[in-house]
Parts: sequence; structure tokens; C-alpha cells
Amino acid sequence: MNRLYTRLLGGLLLVTTVGRAQDLAQLAQTKPKDLFKGGFQVTGSVSAQHIFYTVSGIEQRRDPFNFFYTGNLTVSLFGKINMPVAFTFSNQNLTFSNPFNQKLQYAQPFNRLVLRPTYKGFTLHLGTGSMNFSPYTLAGRRFEGVGLEYKPAKKPYYVALMTGVLQKAVRIDTTYSVAFNQPAYKQVGMGLQVGYRKGADRAELILFSATDRLHSLPYTLDSLRIAPKQNAVASVKLAKTLYQKWALSAEIAVSGMTEDQRAHRVGIPSGFFRSFGGLLSVNASTSYQKAIKTALAYQGRGFTSGLEYSRVDPTYRTLGAYYFNNNLESITANLATQLLKGQLSLMANAGLQRDNLDGARFQTLRRFVGSGQAAWVPSQRLNLMVQYSNFLSYSNLRSSYDYLTQVTPYNVLDTLNYRQISQNIVSSINYQLKSGKEVTRLLSTSLIYQSGNDRQGTQQQGTRLYNASLTYSHSLRSQHLSLAAALNLSRNELQSFNNHLWGPSLIVNKAWKEEKLRVSGSLTYSRATTHLTEDRPYAPPPTGQLWNGRVSLGYTMAKKHQWQLSLIGLARPATTSADPAVRIQPAFRELTATLGYRYQFTVFDSRR
Repeated sequence: MNRLYTRLLGGLLLVTTVGRAQDLAQLAQTKPKDLFKGGFQVTGSVSAQHIFYTVSGIEQRRDPFNFFYTGNLTVSLFGKINMPVAFTFSNQNLTFSNPFNQKLQYAQPFNRLVLRPTYKGFTLHLGTGSMNFSPYTLAGRRFEGVGLEYKPAKKPYYVALMTGVLQKAVRIDTTYSVAFNQPAYKQVGMGLQVGYRKGADRAELILFSATDRLHSLPYTLDSLRIAPKQNAVASVKLAKTLYQKWALSAEIAVSGMTEDQRAHRVGIPSGFFRSFGGLLSVNASTSYQKAIKTALAYQGRGFTSGLEYSRVDPTYRTLGAYYFNNNLESITANLATQLLKGQLSLMANAGLQRDNLDGARFQTLRRFVGSGQAAWVPSQRLNLMVQYSNFLSYSNLRSSYDYLTQVTPYNVLDTLNYRQISQNIVSSINYQLKSGKEVTRLLSTSLIYQSGNDRQGTQQQGTRLYNASLTYSHSLRSQHLSLAAALNLSRNELQSFNNHLWGPSLIVNKAWKEEKLRVSGSLTYSRATTHLTEDRPYAPPPTGQLWNGRVSLGYTMAKKHQWQLSLIGLARPATTSADPAVRIQPAFRELTATLGYRYQFTVFDSRR
């Protein structure tokens, strides 16, 4: 028994990899009979989803058959250590799922395997994982490798680190046999996050680096204008609470990007800080950019307010994020309060934003965004809400000739001024009609108004959208039955034509056998009418109709097996017109069927 206990303890040391010495010491000193009281459990679930699609009258808009398989397995030891494993599998990347398939080298893999054991404050990421340090450093980019987080609940410090492959090498598909072939070098990365917290106060340091492996391919990608990059990012985050009412936070990040690792290095300074402590190879293609974000919040009696400022340099990038907005400076303010003993809630936001921070682009865009919301709940049966937002942007666009012939940055000749104004108003009213324990009746309505106005010089264009909906719902609790009827009306005013759309909807939901069997269905009819306001060579059809039907069936057996079947059908009659300028739409019918199954299981539970 002692030998078994020793081997088991050694396995735990291997799984946790890095741990607190005092925790492992306590675990080692725990008696075997007390250790096993927490039990040993292995649980999980698997699910399968098959999607069938058919259409007649038009070209198909998706594949006729798709499947998705997912699963997870969780091993729990002694009630303290959890080791979940997850996988996904789909025919969308079926060709590349086999690691011995030669086509694997022509695309990034889709299917993945995840192992994420946890123990107290530790979380270990094995296989395919993602971590989030900050928006300016590592922001949820997927990697194949190892990650470790240590965030104890009762300790002021925390740390997280990762290392792995951010992107596998992808070769050029000269046979054109693989869809979405995007050649790339192998890219590896590593990151470190160290922080200290005390209540709401905290200080944090983040380091992240990523490198393209030039020799991961037997050739270069210069013909595609893809160079091997290298990136290093350092960030400092601070947060401080003052006088229990003020909250100040800030983040400053600096990113160094080497666009081509092969560029010359002669005469290029590369000290400790310029190379981020040796994480970045500095050469003639290296540039440095910064990102700043600060926020100040105040918690008053009955209200909250805040002010936020951010600035991201024009070419700031990090290889730890899939997408990034740069060349942007913004400042926003917000205010929220409650009146009438909490019945009335008011919120307001306003902000200014501009781009082209270095003046290198033809166009400079300035924006003003303001929004407000009021929610009033005068009684338990009635609530009202109104939202308003205003978007104003002003662009200063220089012609190419002016841009190329200016002597100094201040020698700007005639410019093209472009202004865009958009407004959005949303309101809703919900009223609960006289109901009882058995019956619940609800009447709701919503109104939406949107307008846009574009002006460039003396030319002006505008659009308007009006939408109104009315919904009545009726529920019978004992019969597990709910019915709903809705009517939707909309009008869209464009420069050359106006469009009217209206249609009713019916929705039914029913459950049987203690809600083990659920059935839901809906039917929607919509009719569109178009009126031209000016002559056009090609016009949309004057009228159009569309039927949309949905049916869903779900059944749960023994709390472990779940079946799901759904059908979605679309049908559109053909449109005809004697006017040759009117586009004729053919009739079509479309059906999408989804069959799903999910099974929850317990492989072993020593507590039973």
C-alpha cells in the first residue's frame, strides 16, 4: 500500500509540474486513508451533430453535409485536483486530421486536443490552449504547447507563463488541392505575467515574444511578400484605489517589431532595452510603438462616473493577438445614477476619437459618439426603456496630388471634407396583463429609429429606418405550454428607393413528461414592397414574399442521453414584372436539418 501511495504521489508531482512546496509537503504528509476520502472520479460527455442541407431553385449556400464531434473527460482526484481533457473533430478539416497525411503541411489544423488540469491555485494548459494577459500583449491567441497559471486565492502574488507553437509552417499548395491555403512560417512564442495584488490594488508586469522560424520551410516566402517576423512586447499595468471612492488604472505597453529577421544589422544600436533583454533581434527593419490606456472612476452616493483615455500608435502590433485596432486615440466619459428609490435608472456616455495620429495617411477621421439610456420600472407589471445614441464623424481627405506636391506638412492645399451623422433611438414597453398562478400574459412593443446622413462638399445622401413590433405571449404553467404572436413592420428609406416590410409570426413551445420531451415551432411570413424614387438602370423587384418555418424536438432520457432534431425551411415564390429594368427573383426552397446527440457519463466514482 505504501508503494502504491508513493507512486501515486509521484504522479501528482508530475502532473502539477510546479507547485508550492508547503502544499505538496502537506499532501505528502497526509495519511492514505484520509487522502482517499475525497474519492476518485472520472466523468465526461460526448456529443455529435450532423447537419444536412438541400436547396432547389438557387445555388447551394453551404455544404450538403457537415458533422461536428466534441467531447470532454474530467479526472478528479481527492476532491482537490481536476484534470479536464477536451477535443473537437469536424469534416471541415477532415483531410488534415491525420498527422501522417501529406496535406497537413498545406493548412493550419482545425481539430484540437486540450488538457487543462487544476489544483488549488494552479491551472496547467497542455495541448491546444489560449491565455489572456492583456489586449496589448497576449490576447487569447491559440497555441500548441504548455501554459501554467498560479493565482492563489489567499496570496497577494500571481504568475502565468506559456510557451508553444502559435502557428505551424504551411507550404505553398502548387496543385491547388487545398482550400484556403495560406503559406506561413512556423511561429513560436513565449510569455510571462507576474503580478501583485492587495484588494483592488495591483501591479503587473508582462513580457511576450514571438518568432518566425525561417528554416521551418524548405524555401522562403519572398514571392508572396511574406518575411520572417519577430516581435517582443513589454507591458506594465497598475491599479490603485484612493479614499475608497476613486479607482485609478493604467497600462503602458511597448512593442518592438522586426519585419524581416534577415535585414542588415550594421550600425543599428541594440542595447538591453532595445532588444527587450535579448528577446528581440534588432536590425534595420525594427520599429517600436507604444500603447497607453488609463481610466479614472468615482463611486459616489447614488451615482458612478468615469473617464477613460487610450492611445495606440499607428503601427502598433502584437503577434499575441489575431486582430488589433491601432492608429487610434480616444477619450470617453460615463455617468450612471438611480432615482426614485431605484425605479429610474439613467446612464450616459460620450467620447471623442481620432485616427491618423502621425499624419501619414490621406484621410483623417474624427468621431463623436454619445449615448444615453433611461429605464423606468413604475410597478412590477410595467417597465419602459429608451436608448439614444449619436455618431458624428468628420473626415479631412486630401487628394493624391496635394499629398505628393506639398512642400511641408503644413502646406495643405484644398481638401475634401466628409461628414457623417447617424442617430439611433430604441424604445420598448413591457406590460404584464392580468395573470394568475396558472396563466401568464405579457404584451410588449418596441420602436426603432435609425438615420444616417453623409455629406461631402455640396453632395448629401441620407437613409432612414423605422421598425415597430408588437408581441403577445400566453403561458400555461401546468401544461408547460407557451404561445406567442408577433407583428413586425419596417420602412427603409434610401436614396433611390423606399422599402416596406411587414409580416406576422407564430411561436409555440410545449413540454411533456416532466419536461423530458420538448417541442417548439415557429412560422414567419414576410412581404416586402419597393417604390422607386428615381430612375435606375436596374431596380429591385416591386414585391417579394418569404416563408420561414422552424421545428425543434428535444428529448432527455435518464438525465444522460439528450437527442435534438431541428428543421429550418425557407420558401420564396418567384417574382414577375413587365418592366425590363426590374430584376426577377426565381422561386427557391431550402431545408436545413440538424440531428444531435449528447451523452453524459461517469466512468468511475469511488464515492459510490
